[in-house]
Amino acid sequence: MCNTPYLRLEAPRCDLTKISINSITAMSGYGYARLQDLKTCGVHSTNTGRVTITGIEIKGELFAPSFCFWRSFFHRFDVPTHVLQFFEPSEIFERVQQRDGDTKIRYCVQREPDGSTTLAVVCAGGSG
Repeated sequence: MCNTPYLRLEAPRCDLTKISINSITAMSGYGYARLQDLKTCGVHSTNTGRVTITGIEIKGELFAPSFCFWRSFFHRFDVPTHVLQFFEPSEIFERVQQRDGDTKIRYCVQREPDGSTTLAVVCAGGSG
């Protein structure tokens, strides 16, 4: 589905104050995957030369990554945010995949009534 293995941290910020408990349960889904099975999709900017992540594919389904997803991803895999000053996000993501690719993760997906899906959070995977 997507062919560009790059990532850039320009995702919308999550505003938990606007989400009610009922909407989270009604529109959220959870799943398990191995880190190596995540594929990133991006758009290359001709102005800046950088790639912006527009989606992450898991098991054939494309999700828009949220700011909360990236924050939890970096926290889960012990990546300090200051490394973004020295390396492209795509390189960091690829290195984490190489290092911990076999790691099982649990993820949360928020599904909107209009059909759009957002990858909300990633955490340590249990059984799945």
